[in-house]
Amino acid sequence: MRSPTVDTIERLLTEDLVDVATACTLPGLRPMEPKQVYDLFDRGRKDIHGMPVRLEFCRVAGGLRTSRQAVKRFVCALSGATNTPTPTPRKTTRDRQKNNAIKELEAAGML
Repeated sequence: MRSPTVDTIERLLTEDLVDVATACTLPGLRPMEPKQVYDLFDRGRKDIHGMPVRLEFCRVAGGLRTSRQAVKRFVCALSGATNTPTPTPRKTTRDRQKNNAIKELEAAGML
């Protein structure tokens, strides 16, 4: 199992720590067996772009812990969620794009 970085441990210790059994019941991970959570710590899962994403954890006196916030970050990373909204093109831009596409199709003899 990979060791967490100091930054990860410091962040987790300021969050709502949960044990593995509790993590199994959190939205985004349930229903899940404890072994599967350990697998998320170690190997993780691939996101929508094929990049590995691991669930953050730290080792404390009572064993391995993660946090509710780490689970949220994990689910967001798997989903490809971003903090920046996708801009919607203006109507004039959409109209220009549509007209250009029609012209290309006509030139190719498809319309």
